[in-house]
Amino acid sequence: MPRLKNVYICILSAIAAEQEIDFIGFGADACIAKGPINKMSKHVLYVLRQVELGATRKPLLKTIGCEDVFIRHITKELLSTKRHFEVILSKMSQGILELSLEGNIVYANDVALSLIGMSEEKVLSTPFVSLFQEPSFAKVKEIFGDLGEHERSISEEHPLMLGNRQISLAAIPVWDQERKSVIVIMDDVGEKNRMKEQIMQAQKMKAISTLAGGIAHEFNNALQGIVGSLDLLQSSLEKSGIDAPYIEPMHTSLKRMSTLTDQLLAYAEGGKYQPRTVHLADFVKEALSSIQHSIEPRITLKTHFAEDTPHVAVDLTQLQMVLLALVTNASEAIGGEGMIEVRTGEYFLDDSSAQHHGDLKPGPFAFLTVKDNGRGMDRETCSRIFEPFFTTKFQGRGFGMSAVYGIVRNHEGWIFLDSAINKGTEVKIILPSRNPPQKKKKKKAAPAKRSNGKITILVVDDEMPVLQVTKEMMEALGYRVIETDSGSGAVEIARTEKGKIDMVFLDIGLPDMDAEKAYRLLKEARPDIKVILCSGYSIEGPARKLLSTGAHGFIQKPYTLGVLSEKISEVIGSD
Repeated sequence: MPRLKNVYICILSAIAAEQEIDFIGFGADACIAKGPINKMSKHVLYVLRQVELGATRKPLLKTIGCEDVFIRHITKELLSTKRHFEVILSKMSQGILELSLEGNIVYANDVALSLIGMSEEKVLSTPFVSLFQEPSFAKVKEIFGDLGEHERSISEEHPLMLGNRQISLAAIPVWDQERKSVIVIMDDVGEKNRMKEQIMQAQKMKAISTLAGGIAHEFNNALQGIVGSLDLLQSSLEKSGIDAPYIEPMHTSLKRMSTLTDQLLAYAEGGKYQPRTVHLADFVKEALSSIQHSIEPRITLKTHFAEDTPHVAVDLTQLQMVLLALVTNASEAIGGEGMIEVRTGEYFLDDSSAQHHGDLKPGPFAFLTVKDNGRGMDRETCSRIFEPFFTTKFQGRGFGMSAVYGIVRNHEGWIFLDSAINKGTEVKIILPSRNPPQKKKKKKAAPAKRSNGKITILVVDDEMPVLQVTKEMMEALGYRVIETDSGSGAVEIARTEKGKIDMVFLDIGLPDMDAEKAYRLLKEARPDIKVILCSGYSIEGPARKLLSTGAHGFIQKPYTLGVLSEKISEVIGSD
């Protein structure tokens, strides 16, 4: 209190002999150890004289009168116990309060102070019920008005509002011989719910990623049968001199389907960052064709892709997810008839601007802008839109602006937001420009080395259609083929086949034996044998591990006759 700023404060301490009192630390001028009045009186008179001296008084640096008081061991033990309890209470994850008989707060641990949002000086002696607003105020007043001798509580299902926090509480009356007090235990239900939601979301995403990986694997196996059969058909028709104009469009469609499964696999692998240098405008143009279905039919989609849009190095799956989130959120912000505009172009970040954007380096960038004429956001919403748990009522299908922000920053970019109520929203993303990749001349796949038909390949795959088409593709390339649909069958053939086996074409996902064991047993049976691994999954995972231990190559389904020929030639010709 400012009016008492210059008042002289002296503390009388009953525990000065058992515990050092830091009276200077909390602003007092003197401290006297309580003792017999005939001994303590001289210290009281001394302090009064110091008050009279005013500005000329001597500063007191230690408690007066400790020599007149005996140390009481029981008090010392009680103080030690009290300190232990204070340490325990300060480390608890729940808010702990003690209330007097009148309902005023006389103790609060750190968590309770955090939940209340006030300093200890302001909380102590404050009536507990005064912390709440209606309707929570009425509930708390009812509980403490009829507390009696039994515990009363507010459950997580019907929490109270304490400021902007949802809390549950238990009020426990405590009686001793002289007085009654109340212990209040408070839990931040909102934080608990957010943690539960985060765990559930992580579990859901893991389940979805597992499902996505399984679907992609099965889809790639099915595509392999189609791709292989189509290549064999094309080869047969070309040999017969028959023109087949419809085969090339089929190959184009199959390539597009294969790209979709690649995206599923990238998602299933936990969003592994695999950057590729692409022309941003071309990428956005192609990506929009696959996500346009997420836009409300009454919304017009306008695009403008500047010719000078630079190349960028990005993870294609992650950037497609960003574009989907921005377009979906824009669609939901409109909520009916409206317009979304998507633009790309070049953006230059100068020195002065770079200083205000994290660790960005000045220079050329590519930009992607998604603009809508929807309901827009106020300034407070804009300031919180990138927070992990923040949502707005028109968001739902997008995965959240915090994730968009994280992906953009991981790509060394920045995100700008411009929005106002009833004036729409514009989100601009900038990404560092990159030099275009050098165009490689497409090499026509050379026929595999036939070695006069003496090279033998053992093909191992549990999918019969894939096994059959792979065998026929290899035979068309001039190889002798032995096939089996199991790991144990492959090991048995490797051990018992009298002729030479030059190579094993080993599918990783065998049901009877994991790939690592099958590889080890095959190498034990035939140490010099070469192994090409094959899978509907990507190279990440078991394939990568086996390649590091000696496998000679990897090929991902679906593969064409040309790709198969090139890979076999490469491995057969290696040392």
